[in-house]
Amino acid sequence: MDPTRFVRIHRSTIVNVDFVKEVQSWFKGGHLVIMKDGSELRLSRYQHKAVEALTGKRIPLG
Repeated sequence: MDPTRFVRIHRSTIVNVDFVKEVQSWFKGGHLVIMKDGSELRLSRYQHKAVEALTGKRIPLG
């Protein structure tokens, strides 16, 4: 899989960035990934690099 198009957002979840609609902040440092089909996926709070890859923004830790 092309690492520029696919991102691991959780231990058992990999998403194609072309199908991501948005990333929303969630509680306790987590995030929700909203897909274009309306499904919501939990993004592990330990996958900060995934958030950065999906949003293009650096996420502060802590």
